[in-house]
Amino acid sequence: AAHLARWPDDAGAPDVLYEYARVALGAREGAAARRRLEDFIERYPAHTKAAAALYLLADTYQDDRGGKPGYADQALALFDRIASRHSGSQFADRAYMRAAHLAYALGRYAEAERRYAGYRGSESQREARYWLARASEKQGKGERAREIYRSLGAGNDYYALRSRARLDGAVGSDQGLFTVRGYRTGPPSPPARVAEAILVDPAARTASLLLALGERSYARAELERAVTRLGRDPVLLAQWATALDAWGFPGLTLQIGVRLGAEDAGRRFAYPAGFADAIDAEARAHGLDAGLVLALIRQESLFRADAVSPVGARGLMQVMPATGAEIAGATGWSDYDPAVLFDPAVGLHFGAHYLAGQLDRFDGFWPAVLAAYNGGPHNVAVWWSFPERTLDAELWIDRIPYKETREYVKKVLTQYAAYRRLYPAPAAAR
Repeated sequence: AAHLARWPDDAGAPDVLYEYARVALGAREGAAARRRLEDFIERYPAHTKAAAALYLLADTYQDDRGGKPGYADQALALFDRIASRHSGSQFADRAYMRAAHLAYALGRYAEAERRYAGYRGSESQREARYWLARASEKQGKGERAREIYRSLGAGNDYYALRSRARLDGAVGSDQGLFTVRGYRTGPPSPPARVAEAILVDPAARTASLLLALGERSYARAELERAVTRLGRDPVLLAQWATALDAWGFPGLTLQIGVRLGAEDAGRRFAYPAGFADAIDAEARAHGLDAGLVLALIRQESLFRADAVSPVGARGLMQVMPATGAEIAGATGWSDYDPAVLFDPAVGLHFGAHYLAGQLDRFDGFWPAVLAAYNGGPHNVAVWWSFPERTLDAELWIDRIPYKETREYVKKVLTQYAAYRRLYPAPAAAR
């Protein structure tokens, strides 16, 4: 503030004012943030950060709209301004969808329908179509909504999943997808049977001998090379996938399953139940759903126990070393070393412990739990206050500010639905 007062025309003044506004946002001082952002926009309307400032300003009006007449309309106007005047910015697409979602949240379904129908981008096309159906449904246009749901339901993504649920009339009964709590047994361990046709391959024979000697890392290296050489014969691919599943290499099984495609066998191989017994035990110990743990592992590491992320997360459940140290201290784990996170049993134990902690913190609301696992609980603690959370779980998911986290939640929930379908729990465990 002092810098701006003394040198208002300084080249660095815009950045100072913008960051000054962000400080207020970080402190959750909405009124101060709005004043500073409005000042920035008035002073520097053509600045490279103008679209970002407008987006943040609209966000504050939306967040503080409760009991404040005009705030919601101000947010809508600002989102529209971004979409029209800053159409080339990275914020334009999301601003358009935010305006449509806000209209829906306000119960202005005709306006929301018009906005969704008017979407002309590509990034959020399926999202816009799905919510167009939702808005149509709210206005009694059931046949139009069903037509859109049918067109979306042919896919395999999150919006296909939600569309099929609405077509099946399972929206009420499938809310467990968002609020599941408790234990659902995992699938049984795969049978240790390997087709004789596989053992004709020299790499398979070598891997089989190495496994008999307890040399799993060397066996995996052999099998990885073999998998890259496989052709497109679906029978051979299925035999290899069965062998890899039996030998306990779910990551390689998954690779072949993806190649096999959407056939039933391919789908099952594409969603392997690797480390099932250990996951089963950890899920039971921590009150988790084993199917959801499988889905999370599939998304996080593709069942690679040796996986390392660009930011240093490790193991099957991609636990950060610092988080592992905190869990070790809380659970009395002595002589903790980050290298132990590569051990499947340890990685699963630490990951399940962390996941259960978020489940308690966010009241069993799985979208928030998964968002915390990816985007950090400190961020979700802020997003928790969004009114969309109690209004509509799907609307809350699409309100998550970070694209990576928003897509992560959708992907894990979609994969969880696939695991529930492919490995149904016994009736006693439901």
